[in-house]
Amino acid sequence: MSRWTAVLISFVSVLGMHDMAAGAPGTLRVDLGAQQLEGMPVHWTEGAVQLLGRDGALWEFAPNATKGFQQQSATFVPYSQAEFRGQLLREFGAGYEVTGTGHFLVVHPAGRGELWSDRFEQLYGSIMHYFTARRFRLSKPQFPLVAVVFPSQQAFMRYAQQDGGPVSPNVLGYYSIRTNRNVLFEQGTSKDDPQSWLETADTIIHEATHQTAFNVGVHSRHALPPRWLAEGLGTMFEARGVCDSRQYSELADRLNAGRLRDYRHFAAAGATRPRGQLLGELVAHDRIFSANPAEAYAYGWALTFYLAERHTSKLSRYLQLTADRPPYEPYSSSQRLEDFVRVFGTKLELFDTHFVQFMESLPR
Repeated sequence: MSRWTAVLISFVSVLGMHDMAAGAPGTLRVDLGAQQLEGMPVHWTEGAVQLLGRDGALWEFAPNATKGFQQQSATFVPYSQAEFRGQLLREFGAGYEVTGTGHFLVVHPAGRGELWSDRFEQLYGSIMHYFTARRFRLSKPQFPLVAVVFPSQQAFMRYAQQDGGPVSPNVLGYYSIRTNRNVLFEQGTSKDDPQSWLETADTIIHEATHQTAFNVGVHSRHALPPRWLAEGLGTMFEARGVCDSRQYSELADRLNAGRLRDYRHFAAAGATRPRGQLLGELVAHDRIFSANPAEAYAYGWALTFYLAERHTSKLSRYLQLTADRPPYEPYSSSQRLEDFVRVFGTKLELFDTHFVQFMESLPR
């Protein structure tokens, strides 16, 4: 028996289970040599173990990379907010503070805690109000939501490069599924300048929507949703009538003007396509996001907006279906199409007809 097979069998033996359905795994301390991890195995094969850290980060390693491990608890015990805050202070060091709110731990430049913590908490409340009002299935976040605010683009870029995040100079912030953190940088220097906040807010609402959705059960980090669905929600919340639906309640406020303009451009350019063709491609796989990102984001927004406006309960059921998929199982194109049709209950060609009619009815 090879060493990695023995380690894998030992993992299963320590957990007292053969798969996730058999019971709740406990908390392990895993020695990887250069790294010491504490967390709960959420999935494993002969080639890889996925571990959910006590800080909410997701780790993947080969069984034969372990130098040893021990069970610390029969249940999974996330870090307390105090423990987590101490971890973040040690990680980011001098020049940064960590401010806790009801749901967030915000790492920020020293002296700017009130500015950032209140705004993240308000944004979370607005997003949750939208989900709750439409009776989406929600759960309590398992971990404090971490937001990291850097004082400059240079500091942000250095961190993103080490983190494996996007490093394009056009990227102003991102949510990492692996670390479960929302990362951005200040675009203004005066905390009393509301325009500085507005410029930064435009870049974080989309990512904050991702972070919230992946932490309250709308999406699952262990069974990723179709990309059009995740990005569709993110772009939907960029509109003030979605992000702040209590204050802005008109249909015009819920429109993402930029995405609607892009949708109309691509819809006109593709008018000769067979009915339902692009919709089928979007639902079945994510390739369009590589082939034509602008078109993918435009159609992802349009389709999600249509479902939110006209098929709210079915959208909630579809989100639940995609979030409840078994951890780390491939999501084939045929299964994606089958799930979509099963929830929305019609052939794609007819669905597309109704979708296009709705989009054409929107104000110009």
